[in-house]
Amino acid sequence: MRAALEKIAEQHGLSPEFPPEVSAAANRAVSEAALSDPALVDLSGLPFVTIAGRDTRDLDQAVYVERTRDGYRVDYAIADAGSFVVPGGPLFDEGLKRGSSFYLPGYCIPMLPRSLSEGAISLNAKVPRRAVVFRMHLDADGSVRETRITHARIFSQAKLAFEDVEDFYAAPEEHPLHREPFAESLTLLRTVGQLRMDRAEERNVVRFRRTEVRVGITNGKAVIARELRLPVEKYNEQISLLCNVEGARKLKDGDTPNDAVEPIFRIHSGPDTETLAELDALLEQLVDLHQLDARVWRRRPDDRSLSEWLDALPRSGALERVALAVHRQTMLKTGRSAFSAEPGAHFGVGAEVYARFSAPMREIVGVYLHRELMERVSGRTLDAPGAASGVALRDAVLEAANRSKDLQKQLTRDANMHVLQQVFDALLSAPAENRRFQGTVLGVARNKLHVLLDDPPLEVKAYNSDIAEALGAAVRAEDDGVALFRQDGSPLCRLGESVQLQLTGKDKKRRRYRFALAASPEQKAPKAPKPGPAPA
Repeated sequence: MRAALEKIAEQHGLSPEFPPEVSAAANRAVSEAALSDPALVDLSGLPFVTIAGRDTRDLDQAVYVERTRDGYRVDYAIADAGSFVVPGGPLFDEGLKRGSSFYLPGYCIPMLPRSLSEGAISLNAKVPRRAVVFRMHLDADGSVRETRITHARIFSQAKLAFEDVEDFYAAPEEHPLHREPFAESLTLLRTVGQLRMDRAEERNVVRFRRTEVRVGITNGKAVIARELRLPVEKYNEQISLLCNVEGARKLKDGDTPNDAVEPIFRIHSGPDTETLAELDALLEQLVDLHQLDARVWRRRPDDRSLSEWLDALPRSGALERVALAVHRQTMLKTGRSAFSAEPGAHFGVGAEVYARFSAPMREIVGVYLHRELMERVSGRTLDAPGAASGVALRDAVLEAANRSKDLQKQLTRDANMHVLQQVFDALLSAPAENRRFQGTVLGVARNKLHVLLDDPPLEVKAYNSDIAEALGAAVRAEDDGVALFRQDGSPLCRLGESVQLQLTGKDKKRRRYRFALAASPEQKAPKAPKPGPAPA
């Protein structure tokens, strides 16, 4: 499977190898790492730690939290890629060409050479490192009172896995981490993380119910598992999001037309009035088809927000699948985020302004924004004489950021197709009873159904033409997108319903699998596993 994924990357012009001049520049950057820079604030005495996946090697972020007289102080250190990857140099040019790191199952094509992303820049434990540190003072309720941003030297005391921290939270007095100098900081991370999640609820940030799937490779074969995010991942995410908001605010508030700083923001406009009206029309159809309680399933925007309405939908029982489909349809109508030179609200995180500072070793926009932010807070230019800068550089980074986002989406599609091949090809010659899958109808398009399988937890497409061929009769879907109908006008299956699909073959020309409906909707079906939270 690894060879197939490498071929997918190659088809898109991606390679894990770097040109000789880029590798040479990385080696020079490693040897010239200026940890003795007098401009660095020395924070090496604070017990920072990194918290990441057990196998993660490129460590972007380290955290330290302490209680203050009237709230909390959060120091969030982000790897200082901007001081190593300088506009006009080979490393920046290569990062601009790639745009970001790219991810396939069990396989990463890094934006920067690993000697930097896993070495000199990475906030590895027990070694001094350069960092951009967001020092945020929070009130007792988790609201931000003040943020200061500095270049600093830090010393991470440990690389912790998410599972280790969760074990500590479960039984702190009995866990070995209880004796470490950062134990109190870990405890306060949970406190502050939960406070920030409470603030997100007050801002009506929508949390969609989505199935998070992890695809790995074991013995050359795809291994697919439903994955739930641990609470500590959510706590850490809240601090990361807060840094992105505070950094964006610093860039926006200090922006003037003729200065040298050219910010890039991440915007997400969310659904407009017309789109919400389309959602309401779909809900009316669902209420009628499923005989639902309209008081629960209609939005009623005058007395509850979109977030409150979605959160109140059933989480278990016979209507859990319907709720999952409604979440999916609502999410599709909120649109996509994008990078922009102009500031704007980010609906997905409930922020008036937002930018991406938190992954500078994986995104060229992060490298660029670190330098722009430090220019803003220091009041001095960091660009070398003659190096690209200003609007032209900003626009080049902006184009690379949006291009790489689209490319990752295409890579994911291609990798998913290969995973489907791993799962389904071996079943094509199996008995019919071994080719049946229970799932939930998440979408009804004019020519196909989108169905999330219970096991394996993959989303597949069942085309109307294949369904009709198996039935021996025509089928049709109306524009409202809530049901697939038989020729006589009766519903064959409905949005949010449990269906059983039969794998009937493979269309090699169109690179798709053929599915038919194997059982009627009225047939009793096993309950779907609970969906996990959305990915970061």
